[in-house]
Amino acid sequence: MKRQRRRLWLAAGAVSVGLGAAVTSGTALAHADTNESSSASGSAKPRAASAATHPRATRHQQLEQAVGVRRAATVSRPANAPSPVERRASVGRAPLVPAAARQLAAAVPAPPPPGALLPRLFNALVPLINNTPIRDLLNVFDPVGTPGATVIRLVGAPSGAVLSPNGKLLFELTVPPNPLGPFYIPPAYSTLTEINTATNTVVGVPINIRGVPIGTPVVSADGTRVYQTSSVAATNSTYVTVIDTAHNTVVGKPVRLDGWATGAVVLSSDGRYAFLATNTSVGGVSTAKVTAIDTDTVATVGAPVTLDGFILGSTVLNADASRLCVIFQPNPSSTSADELAVIDTADMSLVSPTIAMDGYTKGSVVVSPDGTRAAVTTITGDISSSTVAVTLVDLADGVVIETPTIYEGGPYSAEAAPVVFSDGGARINQVTQIYDPDSKSASTVLTVIDSSTGDIVGTPITVPANNTRLGTVLVPDPMGSHLFIASPIENKSTSTYDSTVITVVDTTDGTVVGTPVTVGGYGAMVSGPDADSVYLSAGTVADQSQVSVINGDGSATGSSRWLTGAPTVLLVTHGGSRVYQLTAVGSHAEVTALTAATAISTGAQRVNGTVYSALIAPDGTRIYDTNNGSSPLLSLSFPYRVTVVNTSVLG
Repeated sequence: MKRQRRRLWLAAGAVSVGLGAAVTSGTALAHADTNESSSASGSAKPRAASAATHPRATRHQQLEQAVGVRRAATVSRPANAPSPVERRASVGRAPLVPAAARQLAAAVPAPPPPGALLPRLFNALVPLINNTPIRDLLNVFDPVGTPGATVIRLVGAPSGAVLSPNGKLLFELTVPPNPLGPFYIPPAYSTLTEINTATNTVVGVPINIRGVPIGTPVVSADGTRVYQTSSVAATNSTYVTVIDTAHNTVVGKPVRLDGWATGAVVLSSDGRYAFLATNTSVGGVSTAKVTAIDTDTVATVGAPVTLDGFILGSTVLNADASRLCVIFQPNPSSTSADELAVIDTADMSLVSPTIAMDGYTKGSVVVSPDGTRAAVTTITGDISSSTVAVTLVDLADGVVIETPTIYEGGPYSAEAAPVVFSDGGARINQVTQIYDPDSKSASTVLTVIDSSTGDIVGTPITVPANNTRLGTVLVPDPMGSHLFIASPIENKSTSTYDSTVITVVDTTDGTVVGTPVTVGGYGAMVSGPDADSVYLSAGTVADQSQVSVINGDGSATGSSRWLTGAPTVLLVTHGGSRVYQLTAVGSHAEVTALTAATAISTGAQRVNGTVYSALIAPDGTRIYDTNNGSSPLLSLSFPYRVTVVNTSVLG
């Protein structure tokens, strides 16, 4: 028995290290899909679709300079992007793809055909090393590092991760390691690994998906299908790959569309249809298309909606999924303001002529919780003299509601740029910064607007604290009336942000609730488990972290002790009694459990490696930490892994 285990151990090590060295030597080993199909038309009409938000795309003048910055649904980043310690951020961003990189990718010869042996063989090792006793053998020289935890080893470098709605499946998207290190080169393919969270084992064999992944995997509401969008620079085309989660197999042939995707697909509420926007640019002239895909037949439905311009920002569906909204920059961009297109998803036609905005959009279109109205923020002028307009649109007939609300200032903070709905959609809230060129300072102002009339509610509120760097704005419950604004306070002597003021506003009448609360550190807010509170996950320049609890009545019910390391992500479950703060401590992470009501620490555990993404099960029993915690012995084969932490060990 010992001899058999030794042979198994040595064979697994030799194969994994040998194939790892071969695979990491380049990024163009294999295409992503099993086959390729062109767009196909069907006779069925798409039904309604569910709300979703997706990343922002650049204007078409910038298409050859960059593929847009894309924000992940989870805390996730490519392996060659700055670490959480360097960014001090709770939300990851993918790096820009420069024109030179795209040109280089287009010039590289096409990868081997989809049936290439080496990547398939390497993928076949993943279930072998995770579903058999080989995992226990690997744990000997590649320790788990966390008591009671399980490690699932991945092929490639992390790109994104998502849980199914019921938490029974985890999907890890990875890309081949970049051979040029800090110089980002678009990957030729990505790999999707499906994990059964009940057994912590790999389902089927990981799937290679052709092209650069666009966004994270999109999971259907029932968890039976996954949709991955990807684009290929060499052919200026986009693919939508549909995966059956029962055995992690590709359904039919990936749908091929012309152009570069503006984001991941958005799904109808019943999952029957997927919608995707793409952009093409030829000779400085752009064309945008919004396409419907039948997820049963895995084919396009009817003709796409074509727009004379370049789509910006998200493709957004309203609550009953009868309307889809996109903002686009019409041709020619140098003389045209942005426009809003409202699309009827029943027949993929424009509800009305596109609506010209007053200026250039800041952020994406935002749809009310009841799905009846959309709001768009635009800006004109420059930093010294600017005005903001909020345009309200009735989605039933695609017409503007009253006159756009115009006021002084500019939404210069990326987090604060879009409007935020509250009171079930009866109020919209816009935060702006008004710059004073004489004092070279800015004041931050919240304006509450009645969404049925466009009138300002109450008096605009000037937010306290230093306003040269606005933090975050959050409405934890869109059906509720409480809005939270976090404003960092600058230490003038050190030019650092050492504390934050939290202001709570009742948007029903536009008044401040209680007295603004000052807490330590600077960071981002996260909605609390009861939908009427928030947590501020804050850090300091001394690489310490603190979590504070602020309620809708304006009171602070507690702050955690100062934790070691910079904050990376705070994990919260609806109705949970615990929240979990992850911090970066050198080359490892620390997970600290805190009481939900008062942020008192109940326990902590170390997790090897840098956090690339972190998710929590809907029931709060497990944390899934994707990291580079593998030992040097596996650095050439499986350097990245998922550490599954049982929260019961944290108290």
